[in-house]
Amino acid sequence: GYRVGAAKVDITGPFVGASTGYSSPGDQMAGLAMRLFARTFVIEEDVAQGRRVAIVTADMLHLDQSVKMGVVKALAEDGYGALFDTNNVLMAATHTHAAPSNISWYTLFNLFNGVTGFDALHYRLVVRGIARSIEQAHDARRPAVVKLASGALEGATANRSRAAFDLNVDATVADVDTTMTVLRFDADDGTPLGMLSWFGVHGTSLGIDNRCIHGDNKDY
Repeated sequence: GYRVGAAKVDITGPFVGASTGYSSPGDQMAGLAMRLFARTFVIEEDVAQGRRVAIVTADMLHLDQSVKMGVVKALAEDGYGALFDTNNVLMAATHTHAAPSNISWYTLFNLFNGVTGFDALHYRLVVRGIARSIEQAHDARRPAVVKLASGALEGATANRSRAAFDLNVDATVADVDTTMTVLRFDADDGTPLGMLSWFGVHGTSLGIDNRCIHGDNKDY
């Protein structure tokens, strides 16, 4: 009873003179190591009743409110307004710290970067790229099977602040969540469409001295 479409669209922003993904005043991007993408699934459960959702995972530091509002507006302008709105467009960032930022409408979120202020060019690139990924995924829908699995992934992560964790009253429990959850989408004929996974790893593998745009561990 499902129809699923998948799409992947480039959302790489400016990579020279742009802010880095860390709160480190003065630091700026100086190159490109890996392009960034918006990866989207559109899932319909009941076509007749219009029950659908778009799930977007974007290679970004944050997924600001400004971006979602811009994407919903762009979808309406492109003729998809009757299909998607703020209620059924779900968006999240991978939280890579090797991505430029400065696309929030809130000054505080744009303040602690190498380059301060709102970057209108970067904002337009991200918004249009995400909107296109939703449109392409919607137009690529096909009958599909949705599968769910979860399991333990040991030794893949570490607590970022063990000293603080040990102050919790229930510090005897594990200091990391080792569970990975995966949604898998296959077409009715068995063709793999894609997978969406959840697992808690901080996108800081490259470190604060990195100066090149990169998807970090989530993209590797």
